[in-house]
Amino acid sequence: MSRRAYRENCWKSKDSQLEKAPTDASARFQYRCNIVSWAICGEVLTRAKTECRSFESQFGRVYSPLCATCAFRNRMDDYQTKLGEKMTQKGFTLWFTGLSGAGKTTLARLVEVEIRARGHKVEVLDGDIIRTNLSKGLGFSKEDRDTNIRRIGFVCNLLTRNDVVAIAAAISPYREVRDEVRRDIGAFVEVYVRCPIEVLAERDVKGLYKKALAGEIKNFTGVDDPYEPPLAAEVIVDTDTETPEESATRILAKLEEMSLLAGPAIYSEADEEEMGRQVEAPGLV
Repeated sequence: MSRRAYRENCWKSKDSQLEKAPTDASARFQYRCNIVSWAICGEVLTRAKTECRSFESQFGRVYSPLCATCAFRNRMDDYQTKLGEKMTQKGFTLWFTGLSGAGKTTLARLVEVEIRARGHKVEVLDGDIIRTNLSKGLGFSKEDRDTNIRRIGFVCNLLTRNDVVAIAAAISPYREVRDEVRRDIGAFVEVYVRCPIEVLAERDVKGLYKKALAGEIKNFTGVDDPYEPPLAAEVIVDTDTETPEESATRILAKLEEMSLLAGPAIYSEADEEEMGRQVEAPGLV
């Protein structure tokens, strides 16, 4: 028998599931609390105990634990469906690539907040933090850069296959190793954060671009070390003409279009009232 059929059978036979509560008032109250505690958990239990007192003042019988649990689950199934939480949440990797200072980390953090608010598990792998920890000791030769990107890709792959949204924000200048990471992960969305060198030099508070252009810093990506733009990025944002919020909105819209992310919940006042009643109900009738 399927779980749904089992629930329906239990619900139809609720009259036969009724049991007499203990005659002693305190024992009856504890008995009632035990039943509800099996059906609900966490902070809801506190409210359930309050409901018990009013219930016992009106009725002398309660449902069995099995029937109470089934009723509660049916209510929560309806509630979760209204919230859109029934959508299976699969992991994927959102990979931000672009020159230093283009806005990769800023966008990654904005998108992280919104994806987390929609109920997904999210981890951000920032290039600078990875360099300090996971890739400590690596230099800036092509071989070391590729090794750094492969390490980030390996972690993203682990997170993705465990239904976590992995957000990577790294310069990742070489197209070949980015495509290699894409092939390994599969559920991969590339975001090219595009911005002209002139604008980056103006907004660079550390003055790194000016030093690189003056020859004071060697192997600086975009100046004397190549950056290979993506040929088929899922999203391209131009941070010299767009605000961070506009760019983040476009990225989220693309994730929704690809069915990787559910849209924000939109429901009427009647839906909100119904959901409120579902939450307030302790799972018994």
